[in-house]
Amino acid sequence: MQLKQIVSAIFGMIFRLLVTIIMIMLVYRLAVAAYGFGYDVFLDAPMSASPGLSKTVTIAEGTGKWDMAKLLEEKGVVKSAGVFYVQLMLSDYKDDWKPGIYELNTSMHAEEIILLLAGVSEEEEQNGDS
Repeated sequence: MQLKQIVSAIFGMIFRLLVTIIMIMLVYRLAVAAYGFGYDVFLDAPMSASPGLSKTVTIAEGTGKWDMAKLLEEKGVVKSAGVFYVQLMLSDYKDDWKPGIYELNTSMHAEEIILLLAGVSEEEEQNGDS
């Protein structure tokens, strides 16, 4: 009887140890993914180096923010729709973008794209900050 209890206790400890290791690995992987996503959001790296490629993008009336981000990703202007969507939502211009036909470049930063879609020139943006 005592041998069964010892074996049961050993298997119980092994099971708890395995569950703990799996949980630590999951938390680690989630932390790395979250860090990478946050890094991409705040790095604001362009799709490619200058001079880049010009892309014509049409934003239709009534297009939602997420749909616009997906369209920009499909056109190859931004790397990730999710990252661009968060950058847009953190922007002061999240509700100011206008439908239209835009000439975007793969070397543009997300901030530049957002300003262009909002109809704000970089000079206006700089003057507004001072």
